[in-house]
Amino acid sequence: MPISFSSDIRFSKVERLGRKRKYLLKDIIIAEYDQHWPIQFRREAARIQTALGDRALEVEHIGSTSVPSLAAKLS
Repeated sequence: MPISFSSDIRFSKVERLGRKRKYLLKDIIIAEYDQHWPIQFRREAARIQTALGDRALEVEHIGSTSVPSLAAKLS
């Protein structure tokens, strides 16, 4: 869940779309750490392992949602 509005860390990010000078402005929301993220990862990792079988040597949880107590950028 995102941080409450009073303490939201929000800012806009401009992304260039392709070679033409078209830009997309979107909000970036930083959310407080959620203790359910590791559980959600284990569930998704199991699905990936099942789908890929022996071809998946390892499935790792990386990025800000993998670090306990660290806020994360939501996409």
